[in-house]
Formats: sequence, structure tokens, C-alpha cells
Amino acid sequence: MKFTEGQLEQAIIELLANQGLPHTKGELIARSAQHQVLIQDDLKTYLAQQYQKEGITVSEIESIVRQLETLPAADLYDSNKTFMKWLSDGFLFKREDHTQKDLYIQLLDYQASSLEHIGTSTLGESQAPYSAHADQIAAEKPAEYRR
Repeated sequence: MKFTEGQLEQAIIELLANQGLPHTKGELIARSAQHQVLIQDDLKTYLAQQYQKEGITVSEIESIVRQLETLPAADLYDSNKTFMKWLSDGFLFKREDHTQKDLYIQLLDYQASSLEHIGTSTLGESQAPYSAHADQIAAEKPAEYRR
């Protein structure tokens, strides 16, 4: 059976809906600019809540978002590959304050009850990422301007 792109998208949307994951059309998502790919407000809120116990700072969250946004566009394949690796495997984030332990950042909450089925094999074994193989991202110091 052949699928058109639209049919394939619809089939995937239905599969995700059956698992309790909602679908929202891209043009209905609130964003500051039409070309914006990351939904920054949601990402920042997620990171702040997810890593609140670890004391993640606003500056560190901004640094993570900046790293995601500034992947080079010159080689789109490599940038997409890097982003998908960070999305699926997470990455080690080096803190601004080097006395604090590095954070293992996962951009997807694999522990959320609505996502329990994602990342599991047919045998039910967890396929959650292993941090030893994760990339590392270092926090950037906030810009300081001198007069």
C-alpha cells in the first residue's frame, strides 16, 4: 500500500492521539515570529520545572535555548542530526557555577505518564538514553557590556 505524505502524517497523528498525545497544527501555535521553530516559552517553562530541584538558573536556561537555536544552518543535515541526538539522548550541560554538578538535560520527559509508551521496545525494556554517550554543552556567561 502506498502512502502520500499527507496520509502518512495523518496516520502518525492518529497513532499519537490513540496514545493520548494531542496534535496542534503549526499555524495555531503561539510564537513570537513565524520562522521560529522552537516554542521558546514552553521550552523555558519545561526546563525551569524539570530542573528546579537542581537550581537551574534563568541564565542557564537561556544558554540552552541559545545553543539549540544557533546550530549552524550551513550544513542542515549535520545540524538536524545533532539536534535529533540531543532530543533523543539528551546532553550534559556544564553549569555556570563550576562548583555545581553538571546537569544531564533531557529535552523530552521520558518519565511523564503520558509518554511512558515512547522509547520502549516490544519487550517493554526502557530505551531511555544513557548519559555516558551524551554530548556536552557548556553554559555561556551572560554578556557584560562596558561603557
